[in-house]
Amino acid sequence: MWDRGLHSFLMVYAAINQKCHFLGRVPAHVKFEVVKAFDDGSYLSWIAPDGKSKKKGATRIPIRVIEYIIEENGTEKVYRLITDLMDIATFPALLLAQEYHQRWEAENILESIANQWKQQR
Repeated sequence: MWDRGLHSFLMVYAAINQKCHFLGRVPAHVKFEVVKAFDDGSYLSWIAPDGKSKKKGATRIPIRVIEYIIEENGTEKVYRLITDLMDIATFPALLLAQEYHQRWEAENILESIANQWKQQR
């Protein structure tokens, strides 16, 4: 799992090449073509190689895009996740969105603990 701003073709390629699955957030300005809509509201798309990878023969990689809205402080925020987990029966969009935010909550707690520890030193 990775947070927005850390996504790239190379990260997706590296995860797949290592036989790992990925679930990562992409920034709001990054848009994907809807190739095929799935019943859970997610959709099939592609992530294109960067220029350097393309020159080395890399081709686009299929990804699944999960978009959803969360209300934060009275404002709706659109979140967009990408993954290689295509089986919507095993990995429905809602489950992946919930798991992503669980990771985020755990990360915030760990950061808080680390900050407290630093202040005590």
